[in-house]
Amino acid sequence: DSRDPNKWQKAPRPMGCPDFGNIWHAIIVPNYKEPIEKLRQTLDTIVDQSIAHQIVVCMGMESRDPTGQAVAVQLQDEYADRLGGFCYALHPLVEGEVAGKSSNENWAARCVKMLMVDRMRINPDHIVLTTCDADTYFHPNHFALLTHHFLCDGPDRYHRFYLPVTNFLPNVLHVPAICSARYTMLSVGRMAELGNPLSDPFPLAIYSISLRLATKAAYWDPSVIPEDWHMYFRCVFADQGRVKCTRMMMAVGTEAVEGKGYLDTVRECYLQSVRWQWGAIDVGYLIVQGATRWDVPLFKRLSMLYAAYDHHLLVVA
Repeated sequence: DSRDPNKWQKAPRPMGCPDFGNIWHAIIVPNYKEPIEKLRQTLDTIVDQSIAHQIVVCMGMESRDPTGQAVAVQLQDEYADRLGGFCYALHPLVEGEVAGKSSNENWAARCVKMLMVDRMRINPDHIVLTTCDADTYFHPNHFALLTHHFLCDGPDRYHRFYLPVTNFLPNVLHVPAICSARYTMLSVGRMAELGNPLSDPFPLAIYSISLRLATKAAYWDPSVIPEDWHMYFRCVFADQGRVKCTRMMMAVGTEAVEGKGYLDTVRECYLQSVRWQWGAIDVGYLIVQGATRWDVPLFKRLSMLYAAYDHHLLVVA
């Protein structure tokens, strides 16, 4: 029963893997001027985790947000004693960086490394980074299952992206029908993609990687708008093509965008789609890297290029 809080702690694993209780999770929650009530919704699902004592939350705040630090301190006071740790990072936007999730995560991940490895002296090979949205809903056993997969993957755990089944269903009935149809199709399509053994899925919004892999890739690229796919490609080339995805067949929810009214919500939905299509710049990135990185297998380079082309130019999102 996936509702059993000890299900994955008791599940059999290969001999010789690290102890379940030695794995730590650092969850980065990037946000900019998000309502504190929305952030509380996400944090409530994190503190309800069956292994909350093995989780450190890092609130990725922006220094250009005048209330960012005050919100982070208030949330720290409310949630710190229910987790393994709680911190916040104030990202200063510098020249050459693009405002967005990627630059925020780049700064927050480096702060997490300084806190957990340099100060807390935790083995970096036992730290898993998870990035999510400010409106994410985790299953209570999400991180227990993630720990189980991480341990079962053996040495390959340092060459893996861990992908849950991201969906946009938490508030799908609260948005206009045209938006609801889009988000429902996206959710069903994502489920089908992860359930298809022949597919080669890319991360979508919420995913996890080892700290070792993130460090090897020099963390997230602060100079780009697209974040999830670009980080995946960045890690593939940094790791000579050994990176693959482990599918976590567990749902994780994130909200559909909502505006102030009917037309404003439709507009926000459209603008979100436009932002996602900025990921098409990764096609150019893949062409350049694919033509120069001969240390990555040719099939890996071509398959990523085909999948990126297919998603951005042939699939309506």
